[in-house]
Amino acid sequence: MKLINKRNRLPLFFKDQINNRRQQEFDYAKFFAIIFMIAIHLVSYTNVSGLPPGCEIFIRYMILPFAAPVFMFAMGIGIVYAKNSSPKIILKRGKRMLVAALCLNILRDTLPRTLASWVTGDSGFLNGFYDDLFWGDIYTFAGLALITIAISEYFHFNRKSFLVFSILALSLATLVPTFEELHNLMAILIGYFLWQTPVCEFPLFSWLVYPAAGLVTGGYLKHCNDKKRLYRNVIWIGVVVLIGLLTNDYSDYLQDRGFFYILMANPLECYFHQSFHMMVYIFSIMAIWISLLYFLSSSIKTKEISCIVRFFGEELGVIYFSHWVITGCLAVVLYQTTVTPILYCILVIGVLISSVAIAVWDKKMGNLFGKWL
Repeated sequence: MKLINKRNRLPLFFKDQINNRRQQEFDYAKFFAIIFMIAIHLVSYTNVSGLPPGCEIFIRYMILPFAAPVFMFAMGIGIVYAKNSSPKIILKRGKRMLVAALCLNILRDTLPRTLASWVTGDSGFLNGFYDDLFWGDIYTFAGLALITIAISEYFHFNRKSFLVFSILALSLATLVPTFEELHNLMAILIGYFLWQTPVCEFPLFSWLVYPAAGLVTGGYLKHCNDKKRLYRNVIWIGVVVLIGLLTNDYSDYLQDRGFFYILMANPLECYFHQSFHMMVYIFSIMAIWISLLYFLSSSIKTKEISCIVRFFGEELGVIYFSHWVITGCLAVVLYQTTVTPILYCILVIGVLISSVAIAVWDKKMGNLFGKWL
């Protein structure tokens, strides 16, 4: 693909791969995404009271597009830029992710709550035991997505076609009804692929579009001659699309209908049970966000900051896994305890520092856990 402007500048994309170095803007995206994730999960797992009006809604819903979708998109970018991204390696990583997902569910929920029930005698800790054990977290999605991508790569399925397939899968997945009569475990099993239960937050066919888009974007980035010009174009595309969505839906919102009305009325289901409209909304925000992060990363010349951000990008798996385990244990310790906004902020900082410390230790030990995550 060649985009040449009227001033006869060099094409934006070259035929040869000329941009093979690490893409620093995605390290920054991961850096902020993990902080947003910790903030979201602590709000969800603890009883925070006294937050300013609208603050919890902002934490829960408005920063969601900067968290999980960024992880998934960056996963696709990472496959493109990996030194070895053969189908066999991707498949192996996908299977490891599924094992990590089960381990996370046990360490975050099942084990702490079982121990708390045994120590306190309060059976309330064991409510939703099977839901906790088979929870469909982002690790479960990542495992299934990587296996799907490995199959696609093995059969040399064109990546742009794979993106089209993922968009069609998302569109068709929205048509699948929720079967209320299903047994809970069957609902979870189907929910790994299609929306059936809040226990499975990231159904494969509803979210596959994000790593698929990362695969295609990574391919273009490798051939990009002028990233500054590219991100200038991308940021304006994102702004135009977002304004278009808001303008188009404004009259419907005033009549208590339309996408943004549904988003505000039932944000969690609207977010996790992805629709085509939600996908466009998230991609428009991501386009703006990642473009801004590119210009931010380009303007920061301090080596120490760059090293810290790169560490977050490289050790994201360990930091993410660690923060969830710590958060799950805190949820048990703070069971039925009201958390003040100040304590909430302290917890966010404490969980972040603790998770990074574990990642530093793991790296010094030769990535004992990192190779699995």
